[in-house]
Amino acid sequence: MAGVSKTTVSFIINGKAGEHQISAETIRRVQAVIDEHGYVPSEFARGFRLRQTRTIGLVVGDVNNRFLSLLEKTIETEIRNTGFNLIIASTEDNAELETEAIRTMLSKFVDALILVSVHPDNMEHNRLNTRGIPIVYLDRMVEGQNTVCVTTDNYAGAFQLTEQFTRQSLKRIAFIGGLETLSNSKDRYRGYEDALKQAGIDPDPALVIHGEFTVEGGYHSAEQLLTQKSGQPDAILTASYTLLEGLLQYMHNHDPDLLGRIKLATFDDHPLLDFMPFKINAVLQDANTLGKAAFDCVMKSIHGEGPVESLVVPPMLIIRDQIES
Repeated sequence: MAGVSKTTVSFIINGKAGEHQISAETIRRVQAVIDEHGYVPSEFARGFRLRQTRTIGLVVGDVNNRFLSLLEKTIETEIRNTGFNLIIASTEDNAELETEAIRTMLSKFVDALILVSVHPDNMEHNRLNTRGIPIVYLDRMVEGQNTVCVTTDNYAGAFQLTEQFTRQSLKRIAFIGGLETLSNSKDRYRGYEDALKQAGIDPDPALVIHGEFTVEGGYHSAEQLLTQKSGQPDAILTASYTLLEGLLQYMHNHDPDLLGRIKLATFDDHPLLDFMPFKINAVLQDANTLGKAAFDCVMKSIHGEGPVESLVVPPMLIIRDQIES
């Protein structure tokens, strides 16, 4: 543009004309050219220079998991009101895919990460995070110095659900869990196990099946559990709603008489459970509180408003199968 330096144009585009006392006529001329050519400044290029992009990366295990999708929706809603952007990646609880997703997000200069991680500790994340941006762990506890985790009290929820079974004098209580390496799966199993011990019931390894936190994982675990020669359980606790879906599919396909005969309970609730012909107790995780808390932790870290502390949210027990007095 004749008579106007590149530096002056840059100041105008970036809203710094007033700071550098650029005349109103020069601003008008530059803006006219911008409007004529439909120029839009590159936020990525600006972020690359400043090492800030006003973007947060969210890495989850499986976007088809209803609870994780509720977390994602909450975080997306919160971010929408701040001027930040959100990049989402799904890893299918695969460590290699998680590493790849994080590496990609870091290459795009995200300002922070929220991770539903498959890793038990933060060593891999620290190795990748050479810029030292804030990381908040959501849904699952991750070991390591100065980690910030936002999660449900998984132990308490599983304990309460199992206790509802033992109070009905049920003895053969089975557990279908997710990957044994995940903290939420381990904590839910501990809650189940301790509730049995409190009731004087010795945990039976044959009644415990671990797999993936997917519908398919629940289906295969149900097949393994319900075809044992040692006999069928009186009750089954599933460690997630996706696992319950797989269990119900297997029962429906192979022995519909089991539906309603074997008592069921699940971690995670779903509105459809209110319309089942048989009663299924559940633990409701507060996705709204968890998502907002993770977002608040990230924003405090970005703006240096610490200290940022971990949070464990109490579960809510949904009782549909009332204990007869």
